[in-house]
This record gives sequence, structure tokens and C-alpha cells, in this order.
Amino acid sequence: MKISKNLTIAFVLILAVISVPSAVLITRNIGNPKEVAYKRTKKLLKPDLYLIYRITERILEANNIKRPIRIAVRKGVNCSGTSGLAKMQCSANALLPDIDKSTNFDIWASQVINTMAGQANAFAMSDNGTLIVNKGLLKELMGRPEQLACVISHELAHITQNHSEEERKASRKYDAVAASRISERVKQLKNNQAGAYVMLGIMGAMSDSYSGTNTSLNQLSTQIALNNLASQMLAPQVTEMAMEYSPVIGDAINEMKGLSPSYMKQAFSSVDNYLRDAALSLAAFNRGQEYEADLLGTQYAATAGFSEKACLKLWTETMPHDTDKIVARLLPQGVPDPGNKKPEVFINKKKSEILEDDNCKNKIRVKKDRKLQKKCKLIARNRKAKEREQISEQTLELLRTHPSDEMRAKNISEHIENKNLFEEFRANGKKNRLKDNMRDWSYDKDSDSLVISDIEKDPKFIGLEQTGSTGINIDEFLE
Repeated sequence: MKISKNLTIAFVLILAVISVPSAVLITRNIGNPKEVAYKRTKKLLKPDLYLIYRITERILEANNIKRPIRIAVRKGVNCSGTSGLAKMQCSANALLPDIDKSTNFDIWASQVINTMAGQANAFAMSDNGTLIVNKGLLKELMGRPEQLACVISHELAHITQNHSEEERKASRKYDAVAASRISERVKQLKNNQAGAYVMLGIMGAMSDSYSGTNTSLNQLSTQIALNNLASQMLAPQVTEMAMEYSPVIGDAINEMKGLSPSYMKQAFSSVDNYLRDAALSLAAFNRGQEYEADLLGTQYAATAGFSEKACLKLWTETMPHDTDKIVARLLPQGVPDPGNKKPEVFINKKKSEILEDDNCKNKIRVKKDRKLQKKCKLIARNRKAKEREQISEQTLELLRTHPSDEMRAKNISEHIENKNLFEEFRANGKKNRLKDNMRDWSYDKDSDSLVISDIEKDPKFIGLEQTGSTGINIDEFLE
């Protein structure tokens, strides 16, 4: 009995020793459920889309962003130099997946060219949660996953902050302001024109009363008729200009019809200034959105375990922003960008200029001195030009409060120096990624895009094709 008992114990020990490696081997074969789900996804997606998927999913999970996100990789089409319907069509083509040569040669050729020399770009549409990265960007950031994560985080920030809708609201607001200013200016010019006709009529009547003829009034009547004819000839030009802008601005521009050529010229000058202010206001607003996306995107990336310093390097060295260039093109020559928050420098007038201004006020002296007359006319013309170029205070305030690219980079640099805060971001991100469940996804082969759902599931049920695009197994749900 004693021998048999010892044999039994030995047999059990041998079985245990044999079974342990087997169990380990079985566990290794099974693998981590999430890894299995990723392998299943990798087999289905193209390498570029899978790359964007993994980074995006990591950022969404770490930051606990509860919103479905559609992602896609596109070759992109260059739409610069196009406008109107052609630009709309070009933009639509930019969203298309790879087009076969036999399907549409023009689009295929554009895509091929942009794959070779396309501008690096990524953009987001917050309305439907779409994030698109083009091949040019992937080439630009080849071998730089940290910086690619910063780009994706930046675009996700645009989505979570609903920037598309906010930009539309701002655009409508600034268009309405510009339209109101145009209408007021046109009304003023029409009143000036009517007043000028009345004064000329009075003076003509007085002249005719002395001469006993109707010569002056007839001449005035002829001049008004010629002005009306010239105004009618300018009407198509006004209509053409109106059609280039939003309906509210277009309606205001159309009110210019009926102005004589001289007053029309003044109206066009004013319209240019008001539209410039509207464009500057929207540029300032967009600059503010970019700042918010940079700041929040840097935090998203750090929370997901990526380097916040890589984000700063991306925005300042690898792919610097160009919003300052847009603002600079819109600002009148010599006007500094208020977004730099540098003190404005006022250059004092030279003594000779002050003397000339004082001399111009002396009307008797001006009449006697022809050279002074020319100088005074030039001074008056320059003063009017400066008045026309003057930017509204509201627009300047927007530019002041929405920092330039340089100031934005400086602010983010100071922000990431708060090491304790960013360590807290990373700790929260690690905690969020410890969950056993994963965010479900649905791949659309036709559009070559993937939607990362806000619904979390067991990894073994992730991305199963039998649930369809909705991710719903209706039979299982109705049982």
C-alpha cells in the first residue's frame, strides 16, 4: 500500500509537470483577445488604413472619446486654382477612394500625380466625425509615428470641439456684418448722388432764370440720362461680383445698381474693404480653432502615450502652420499682425510733413502757391487711401485675441513644461486602456473607409462581418 501510494503521488507530479507547458503552449496559441482582434483587422485593411486605425483607436480609447469616427486614407486631388462648381467637384473627387484607370481616366491621373507630388494634408469634418489623411502626409511623416499621432490628435480635436459647425456660424456672422456695412454704404452713396442731382438742378434753374433759357437743365437732364445708361452697362459687372459671394452679401452688392460710375467706383472700393474685414475675421477665427486643436490635440496624444514634444516639433519644424501667411496677405501693406501681441510702433511724422499739413489748412496760401496745391492734393489723396484701408476695430480685436503661429507655438511650449499635468494625462490614458473590451468597428469596402464605433464589445466579437454595417446581429437581439 505504501509503495502504491508513492507511485500514485509520483504519477500525479509527472502529469502536473507535463501539463504545465501544455497549458502555457495553449495560452500562447490563443493569444491576447485584443491582439487576435487586431490581427483580424490587419488582414482586412490596407497597410495605410490599418496604421491610421491603430493610432486613432489608441487615442480614442486612452482619452475615452465617446463618438463614432470614420477614418480613410486618400491620394488627394489638388483643387487650387479652381472655384465655384469646379471646386466643389474637385473637392468631391478628393474624397474618392482609389479610382481605376479604366473607370475614370481624369480622376485616376489626378490621383496618380498627387501620390507622386501631392501636398501633405489631413482634415476633419466634425459634422459626421470623418477624419481623412492623404498619402502625401503619410510620405511626409514616414517613420514618424509620434508626429502622425499628433496630426490625428489635432484632427480629432477639431471633431470633438465641433469646429465645422462653429466655423459655419462664424462665416454667416461675418458675412452678415459685411452685408450690413455694404448696404449702409450704398444707401449713403445713393443719397449723396440724389443730393448732388438736386443741387445741380437748383444751380441750373438759377442759371437758366438769368439767361432765360433751359440750357443748364437740359444739360443736367442729359448728364443724368448718360449716368443711368452707364449704370445699366455696369449692372452685369455688379451681378457677376455678387454671384461670387454668399447670398446675403450678393443681395447687398446688387443694391449698387443705379449708382453712376463715379459713385460706383467708391462703392466698389468700400465693398473690397468690407469683404477684406470679413475674410480677416474668419481667418482670425480659424486661427483660434487651430490653436485649440493644437493644444487639445497635444493633450490627446500625450494621454495616449505619445510624445507631446513630438507635437510641438511637428507644428514648428516638420509641418508649420500657414495661417499667418493668410492673414498677412489680407492685411493692408505696412499693418502688423495684431496676433503677435507685440506693441504697436507709431512712427512720428517728420517736421516737414507737419508743416505741409498746417500749410494746407491755409486756403489763401494754397491758392497763391501752385506747388503747394499739388502737395496738398497728394496729401489729401494719401489720407483718403489710408482711410479706405482702415480695418474695423472688431476685426483687429479678433486678430489680437487669436494668437499667431509663433505665439501659439510659444504658448504650447510653455504648456508642455507642466510635467506633472502631462504625467497625469498619461496615467489616465493607461488606466482607460486597461479595459478588456474594445471599440467595435465596421469596414466599408466600397469607400475603403472604416468607422470606429463608440460601442465597446468583447474583442472576439469585434469587426465580425455577419453583423453588417450597423454592427447589429438582429436575430440575436430579437431572441
